[in-house]
Amino acid sequence: MKTCMLPVILLLVAGFVGCGEEPQQAADELEPKAAKPAEGQVQLRKADGQTVAVPLEKLSLADQEHTRRLTAEADTSEGDDKAAIGRLVPRELAIDVGGGVKMDFVLIPAGRFMMGDDKEYSAKPAHKVTITQPFYMGKYEVTQEQWEAVMGSNPSRFKGPRNPVEMVSWQGCQDFVAKLNEKSRAGGAKFSLPTEAQWEYACRAGTTTQWSFGDDRGKLGDYAWWGGNAAETTHPVGQKKPNAWGLYDMHGNVFEWCADWYRRYEPDDQTDPVGPESGDSGDLPTGSHVLRGGSWNYHGPERFSCACRGLQ
Repeated sequence: MKTCMLPVILLLVAGFVGCGEEPQQAADELEPKAAKPAEGQVQLRKADGQTVAVPLEKLSLADQEHTRRLTAEADTSEGDDKAAIGRLVPRELAIDVGGGVKMDFVLIPAGRFMMGDDKEYSAKPAHKVTITQPFYMGKYEVTQEQWEAVMGSNPSRFKGPRNPVEMVSWQGCQDFVAKLNEKSRAGGAKFSLPTEAQWEYACRAGTTTQWSFGDDRGKLGDYAWWGGNAAETTHPVGQKKPNAWGLYDMHGNVFEWCADWYRRYEPDDQTDPVGPESGDSGDLPTGSHVLRGGSWNYHGPERFSCACRGLQ
């Protein structure tokens, strides 16, 4: 079995982001509202009646369109319509997974991007993808102490509480996620493996380059543990530089499972793709799931690119 880690995402449940809901956000997240929101921001009203300016990208695409309409209407109207009412969410969350062990998440905005790479055999054709809802992505690879807090065991070869968990199967990841969801049932949160589209979107972090840090392969060692610097072992999470959205180890350290079955890409534009319904995809080998990010024992910087795909 290849060494693989579990990138967990925390999905925003229905109503957690949406116009017409009572806003909710930590006080230190809020900034005093300017007289008129800056370009790319929307005016939202808090429960106490005060208003704040928030980046539009924090809302789902549907809510973005709704707030743009409300803002346009407000330009020619008076009264309550001058502020779009929405729910605010924090940029980062820390979730207790048991025994005081926490798992950190970063809010990933909705948006559109070009997925894949026509120069990479497994990643072509490049195609447009729309992610319609924001979601929380694990800030770090899931660590061995987090896995043990949830599962009660540690299957990893390279032991260390802050090292990423490895030697776990795709089904093992599903079991981990199921237990997380049992723990969080009362709070309404929903955990999941990311889809392959969510993973690449979060990895790119708004960039269009080969790696999230640009096209200079010489910088890979600043952002990743790979065959050129890992010394034949995994390393504690978060030691390398993060991408522009604050996610660590998206390149290297250990492979990362995605929710999808593996299949060749189609050229058509897609919205919130989830991959094929089964592993019988017509590709060889069949019955394989997607791996992303590259591993400590891999050489060749191209194998750590945003678009490069693996399967097992």
